[in-house]
Amino acid sequence: MVRMWLAPLALAAAAAAGTAALDDGKLDPQWFGGPGVEFRETGDVDYVWMKPGFKSEGQSFWIKPWDEPAWLGKQRDTVDAQRAEELTKAMHGRFKAALATSLRGKAEVSLYRGNVVVLGRLVDVNTTKAAKFSGSATWDIKFVDAKSGELLMAVHHRTINANFMSDLPSRIWKWMGAFGDDMRYDFPDYAKGKPRHT
Repeated sequence: MVRMWLAPLALAAAAAAGTAALDDGKLDPQWFGGPGVEFRETGDVDYVWMKPGFKSEGQSFWIKPWDEPAWLGKQRDTVDAQRAEELTKAMHGRFKAALATSLRGKAEVSLYRGNVVVLGRLVDVNTTKAAKFSGSATWDIKFVDAKSGELLMAVHHRTINANFMSDLPSRIWKWMGAFGDDMRYDFPDYAKGKPRHT
């Protein structure tokens, strides 16, 4: 059985840096450029941060293939690893389709070019089945300036499927559509979101 990395490593790193570990250590601030990012909780996204003044209108988003899974959750097995690989291969194409639909007429979305690079990775996938729980996936997404590398938006979210594991991808694709709609209107609930510091 294949065992994955454990969240305590991320928790220990956060404690050493004097920062709070969000989402039980699955939100690693280092991937977003280091601690100090003030994430906010909104209706559609567990944790999101936006650079002041950043808007989607007029941007050209370059959706790149996702990184290998980071495995910041609890112990996972071979089935979880296999599901993570399947999802990783599909995520950037699905995300591109969702953003292109939501941002039509307002911004460009491409798999090959753009002034804003969009990167993502899964940090946990759980296929364990129980009476009222059949799987979850947690991921990070960041939007960075293609020239300077400056962070423009940071996202961390978890989707839970309460029915059958085979339906988890459709739950993720549905979330991507809701996220794209939020981007179209520049996250109207962002200012009202609860601040959470890393």
